[in-house]
Amino acid sequence: MNDPDPQTTRRTFRLDLGRAANLGVLDTAGATFALLIAVKHFEAGQWAKPAVVAAGHLGLVLSLLTVPYLRSRGLAPTRLSALLCAASAAGFFAAAIFGSWLAGYLIGVAVGGICLGLQAPLITYIY
Repeated sequence: MNDPDPQTTRRTFRLDLGRAANLGVLDTAGATFALLIAVKHFEAGQWAKPAVVAAGHLGLVLSLLTVPYLRSRGLAPTRLSALLCAASAAGFFAAAIFGSWLAGYLIGVAVGGICLGLQAPLITYIY
């Protein structure tokens, strides 16, 4: 295996610092505020609260199946990670658009969280 170019390594690291900082905010505040919105705004029942909290963890579990499958299709890890990031953003955007409907909100938050969880092993692979 060829050693990566030091210039490329430094550039990737600098770019990833921005991604990691934003992901830290999304992961911590996103799950907290998504749960707070579900409880306070929607008065969500006992089934909705675990759905909000479990989304990211479900993505990590699903990555055991989906990431190898998608990699076998020839997608580069960087491109696949970007696609999952865009899908996550679309899910959170849908949650904001359907913010007056509990099921739409939960689906959007779940899609966003699952896609963020699916992305984690790819970042490890990129490094």
